[in-house]
Amino acid sequence: MNDSLSALVAKLQNLLSKNKSPLEFFAVLSEIQKEITDFLIKNFPQLRDEVYPILKYSDVMNYFVNDKPKYPSIVGGAIVRESHQQGQLIMQVFLNKNNDLVCDRQGKAYGRRLVAQKLDKELEQAFGGQNLIIVK
Repeated sequence: MNDSLSALVAKLQNLLSKNKSPLEFFAVLSEIQKEITDFLIKNFPQLRDEVYPILKYSDVMNYFVNDKPKYPSIVGGAIVRESHQQGQLIMQVFLNKNNDLVCDRQGKAYGRRLVAQKLDKELEQAFGGQNLIIVK
C-alpha cells in the first residue's frame, strides 16, 4: 500500500513541478484522480457507499433481521436519511433499550450506510416527511 501511495504522490509532485499547458495539466490530473480513486476503493472499501437504484422498505427491514450483530443488548434500530448528490444517503444503525447506538470495541456503531437514488412508496411513507425512523 505504501508503494502505491508513494507512486501517486510522486506523480502529483511531478505534475505540479513542471510547466504544462492547461490541457496537458488537466489530462494528467484526470489520470491521477482516477488512480487515487482506485487506490482508495481498493485499500479502503468502507469509504465507498453501495448505490441502490430503488431502496425498498423490505430491504431495510431485512437488513435489521438478517445482519443484526449477535448482541443481546440490541432491541431495535434507526434509519436516518440525508440529501446526497446521487439521491439520499441512508444510514442504518442498531440501538439498545435506551435508544443508544450499539458499538463495537473500537467505538464504531454497528450498521451500514448506502445511497438510494429513490425510495419505494412504502419506505417513503414510513419516513412520513421526517428524516428518522426508529424500529423496535
